[in-house]
Formats: sequence, C-alpha cells, structure tokens
Amino acid sequence: MQIENPFNIRLVSGISSATDRIFFTLTWVDGDRYASSIYSISDREVRRITHGGSESKPIHLGSALYYLSREADIDNVMKLEEMSEPEVIFRHKQILDYIPFRDGVLTVVSENFKSRRPFVINGLRYKHDSTGLLRKRRTLLFSNSTGTRKMISGSYDVADVRSNGSRIIVSCAHLNDDLGLTDLYELDFENGNMAKLTRGRGSIDSFDVSDGGEVAYIGHRQGAKDWAPKKLYLLEPRLEFNIASTAGSSISTDMFDDSEAKVRWDHGSVFVMGQKGGVTSVFELRQNAIRRITPENRSVRHFDAAGGKVSYSYSQADIPSVIVSPFGDYDPNSGFRGKSADNIWAGSIEGWVIFSGELSPSILFIHGGPHSAFGPVYTIEMQYFSSRGYNILYCNPRGSTGYGEAFVKGSIGDWGGEDSRDIMRFLASARKQYGLTGKTGIKGISYGGYMVNWLVTQTWEFDAAVSEKGVSNLLSSVGTSDIGYWFDGPEEIGSSDPWSADSISKFMERSPISYVKNVRTPTLLIHGEEDHRCPIEQSEQFFTALKFYGVDTVFVRLQGESHELANRENPLNRMDALLIKLEWFDRYLKGAAKPKIQDQVLPKDSSY
Repeated sequence: MQIENPFNIRLVSGISSATDRIFFTLTWVDGDRYASSIYSISDREVRRITHGGSESKPIHLGSALYYLSREADIDNVMKLEEMSEPEVIFRHKQILDYIPFRDGVLTVVSENFKSRRPFVINGLRYKHDSTGLLRKRRTLLFSNSTGTRKMISGSYDVADVRSNGSRIIVSCAHLNDDLGLTDLYELDFENGNMAKLTRGRGSIDSFDVSDGGEVAYIGHRQGAKDWAPKKLYLLEPRLEFNIASTAGSSISTDMFDDSEAKVRWDHGSVFVMGQKGGVTSVFELRQNAIRRITPENRSVRHFDAAGGKVSYSYSQADIPSVIVSPFGDYDPNSGFRGKSADNIWAGSIEGWVIFSGELSPSILFIHGGPHSAFGPVYTIEMQYFSSRGYNILYCNPRGSTGYGEAFVKGSIGDWGGEDSRDIMRFLASARKQYGLTGKTGIKGISYGGYMVNWLVTQTWEFDAAVSEKGVSNLLSSVGTSDIGYWFDGPEEIGSSDPWSADSISKFMERSPISYVKNVRTPTLLIHGEEDHRCPIEQSEQFFTALKFYGVDTVFVRLQGESHELANRENPLNRMDALLIKLEWFDRYLKGAAKPKIQDQVLPKDSSY
C-alpha cells in the first residue's frame, strides 16, 4: 500500500477526564495549517463539541468545559456550560497555558513587545529556539470580570502553573535563567510573593497539585545535565521514586500530537508517565508502591485520570493514534494501518526494522538528542518511505534514554565515538538478520544530523545521505547555539571549559567539517532558517565545503522554521521537504545515478 498523503492522519492529544466522560483535542492537517477541535466520549459515543477548527487544551471543571480558541491571531480562553453558548473569559495575543482559578483564570502568556530599537544583551541567554531574541518573556496573569493583573514578570520565563483552587504553584527559571533551569515556587495570590519549594538545581518537566494541596513533579535535581534520568518527586513529605528507566517520555516521532510528560493527582494516587526502552507507559504511585497500569506494548502519548479511572492515547508502529477510556475507545483513523515493525537487538542495542524485501534499498534513521529514543510508535516519514519500497532501520545507540543511567551517559564526552559504532554494528546486524543486499541510505535530524555528517566523513558505507538541522562544526556551535555555552562542552567532549586550548582541539577532532575532504556520499542538507538550537550556519559550512570538493550535494533552506518545533513545521514545508528527500533517495538508492568519486583517502584510524 502506498501512502499518497502521509499527513492525512488525525491525532489525539490533551485528554481531560470527568467522572462520566472524557474530553480531548483532535488535530489534523488542513492545507497549510494544523486544525483542531474538542471532542468527547461518553457511553461509547464520540461527539464533536467545537467546530471552529482552532480549539485545543480542554479542561473540565465542575459543570463547565474550558478550552483555548484562536481567532484572527488572538487566543481566547473559552468557557462552555451545559445548554449554553461558549463565553470568552480572557483574550491575549499568545496564551501558552491556562487554568481556571476562583472567579477567573490564570494564564501563562508571551508578553507583547515590539521595538525597532537596538537589542542590548547583558546575559549569556539572550535567544531561544522557537522564540528568537528574548525581547519578550513568558509571564503569569490573572484575569476575571473586574480586570487583569500581572502576577509574575521579570527577565526569566514562567514555564507553567497549577492550582487546587487555593494554593498556586508555578515553575520558572527565576534563579537560573542563563542555564534554563527551573524550580517550583508557591505564589501568594494576594501580594505576589514567591516561596521556593524545590531544593538544589535542576529541571521540572511536569507537576500537579492534589485537592489537598500536595505537590508532585517529575524532573531531576542534577543541575545542567541534559542526560540526567527523571524521577517522580513528592514535596510534602520529601520523597523521590524511580519510574521505569526514566519518568516522563522522550520517545522520538514526527507526529504533530504534542505529546507531554504528565503527572496527575487523583483519589490519593499519583499517575505518571514512565519510559522503558522505546515504550512509554502510565504508572500509579499509591501508598509508596508503584505499578504499571497500561499494556507494555502500547506507547502512551497522553493520559488523564478522574475518579480513579485512567484514560490514555497510545501509538504503535503501524497505528498513529488510539484513545482508550472507561467510556469507550476511539480510533480516529479507523481502517488505516501502516506497516508493523520487528523488534531486533544487536548486542545491547535495541532497534526495529520495517521490512520491505531483501533486494529493496534501506534507509537507516538516527534520532536527535542524543538523549531521546526511538520506539515502536508511528512515524510519518518512516511509514511513507516504507510504502515506497524501502526497508526502514532504526535503533537506540548509547546516549538514548530508557535503558538506565549508565547507558544514557554512554555518549557523554564521546560524540562520534562508541555511539557511532553502535549504529554501524546495528546496521551490520540488521543486514545479516534480514539478508539485505540493496543500497543503503542514512538520514538523521539534529544530533542525528550531526551523526549523518560524521559518518559520511568516516565511512563510504552509504549510497546517499540526508542531514536535517544538524551540526558540522562543534566549535562554532558553542557560541552560536542558544544552549551551546552550557551544553556542548560537557556533552560532546566532556569539558566544562569549552574555550580552553584542549577543548578547542577536541571540538575540531570530533567535528565533521574537519574531515569533509573524505566525503564521497551524495548528501542532502535541510535546515530551518530560524533554527537557534543548531543554527543554519552549521549546514552552510558543510554545504560549502562539500561543493568545494565536488561532492554531489543540495542545500534546502526552510523559511520561517525553527528547530524545536520540527513536528509543527508548516505542513506545506514538511510535504515539500519530504518529496525532496524521496527524490534524493530514489535517485541514488533506486536509480542509476553514481556519486562523483574523488581522489580521497579515509582516515587511517577509521574503524567502520
């Protein structure tokens, strides 16, 4: 079966549970935009609640349903009572999150600020991917019928807010903005005072407040360590719990369902997502005992709980999105199935194969991060290439999440070392297990783009390559990436001083640009022009060098696209890029095109 329009799927997100029904957001592609509406399930009946095509984030509270609606570039918090028309209770240019509170609503908004005056920088953190220059900040407002007042603002961002109706808890980077580290604070509604609740330094992924005012969160307290496994923490009393291999979820996919790492209090239990290998499940903590409550072969994307009952959406390799609830299940893509994936192991490295045929060409996918993971979840691009006759190979090399702390730390200070050898050993094992004899391409995004760039300089194993939003010069990335000054040194070469002479030497030793003269693999480079995480200059450098040495290469610049919102790119941009990648792989893996062979010699120490 060929998939004509790979984005013609409908995805569940934003589940909100009530005792007798659930509400959720359904999202789909409508031309050049993502459309969404609120649906409900009750007594096994699926009902569409809103019809504007721009509604999301439902919250059911008492007899009212709240949700966000966008109209003419303005976000509205809506309130819908039974047997009444929706009511606008707050409007703002950009509402990032909200919760009903007392007689009004607390909202996390992006402050409106436009200026043609010079932007004066006096801190390390002055830009952020998907935001750009930090001329505006995320702040907290309270609004009711009498007006709106600012609760928190400053030269830092408010990440999120939760409340049980009396106690207000916020997460923000008040003390550690340069490193983007977050803490939990209790906010005094009357005077705006903030009391810090968390100890040490770390990050908060998600949190919740029980009806009785207890606080639970998932995150870590290991400072600026992107690799640190996440735990479930209770603040009162101060307890911490390991959930699977890591709390939350960092499963990599290109679906546009905005999967979230969630924690939820309900009826004395804490429900939380946890990841083991490439699968995310929902776990329950009750009386300090933890149990998994969703099937281990389903990777959960969203969930909620009410009345002790859990509802969730999940994905499998061949199934985009299904919702399971006590009130009925729902598959928004009923009748559609992609191809299933076989789970295989190459030593300690877990991977998957979507098999098309022994003689068919293959594409090896590499995930970003590196601290994320592939799993048996639906991936639009993989299914599309599979439908075009390609074998799809993907794995979780060291550095991936879900396999324990020692494994996720395995890439620290060694980018392009054992992680790259894990990938190549997996490729050799998959070829042997399936008897693959066709040509092989390689494709990766972000860290995966770095790995593509690295491998084409180290081996001639691949017949074509696609590098998306990748890195080619680790040294220049330190000063141009929005996180380079704290991330790159420890992560890539194991140094806390990125500009020491030794660090500069190590950065260049592990930079693909240093070995670009070795490349003979036809290489397609794709990059967003507003990428601040892996700036576009990284692909510019590699493209120019490849062209200089006569390698078959093409550079595609995506206008208006950043890095972190890769799964929310303009649908037309995504489709254009996908067709360009298909044409590239078809040309070199199926067609008769031959790369231009240069008079090159691979490094003597190449172990591939």
